[in-house]
Amino acid sequence: MRRIIKGLEPIALRKWKVDNRTVPENLTYGALHGTETRAIRRQMLLEQGYLCAYTMQRIQTIEDCHIEHLVPQTQDRDSDLDYENMLACFPGMKPPPEWNPKFPYGAQQKGGTHINDTNFVSPLSVDVENRFQYSADGSVRASTADTAASSSIEILRLDHSILCELRKAAIEERVLDASLSAEDAIALVSSISSPDSSGMIPEFCLAIAQVSDWYGKALQAYSKTQLSIMKQRARGPAPFVRSKQQMRTPPIPSIRKHPNLPTPATKACRRGGGPGKARHREVP
Repeated sequence: MRRIIKGLEPIALRKWKVDNRTVPENLTYGALHGTETRAIRRQMLLEQGYLCAYTMQRIQTIEDCHIEHLVPQTQDRDSDLDYENMLACFPGMKPPPEWNPKFPYGAQQKGGTHINDTNFVSPLSVDVENRFQYSADGSVRASTADTAASSSIEILRLDHSILCELRKAAIEERVLDASLSAEDAIALVSSISSPDSSGMIPEFCLAIAQVSDWYGKALQAYSKTQLSIMKQRARGPAPFVRSKQQMRTPPIPSIRKHPNLPTPATKACRRGGGPGKARHREVP
């Protein structure tokens, strides 16, 4: 998860609250109109670099996300209009039909799960980026002994195979297959989280940054041969494939490695020649 810094609530939301302050029963999230919810999603996407607050997936437009309540409405009704409690999350209001009734990971998996500091890490937390560790194969794990981070991965299904494959593809494109120098990889650690002219940050930026940091330091420490082995291990074990020459040529056993077969020297000793003369005697 990437850290999100919230700004002031949108003007449209603030104005709606003022207009309805004399009718307290109207001051609920469900009473908001499309004008207010679109303004909320638009501003949150700018704050989040057009990334899902939980998964770091790309969100192209306000139609591709929904408003997520960090603390569920079923847990705290008083905070359902609190802008600090709102996040833009994938998917949009009309997810693909194959994922109905809910998406297999992310905000929809969290649903109305009641959260606290012991079972969930908020993307608003100052230290959130240090509490999740991403690997080159796209997997994610909690930092050592961080039970809240482990629980967050489970609640949000951040280890779902589809999400892992998406992260892996982004990491390979930006890091492992990009022919980066050590200096380029180290520079990418900070630059990958910078928004472009449209305000968009590359998806899975934190995962890319962590792997790029590891990769750059590895480039400085390992030779090209060692690096090739390291990259293969990062992607997973490769199947053993025999070459054509290996297939044509059967393996030749070494008699010197077999404990029950005599070597030329021991044969010579048995004939009385002694080990010193074994070098000058032919052994049938």
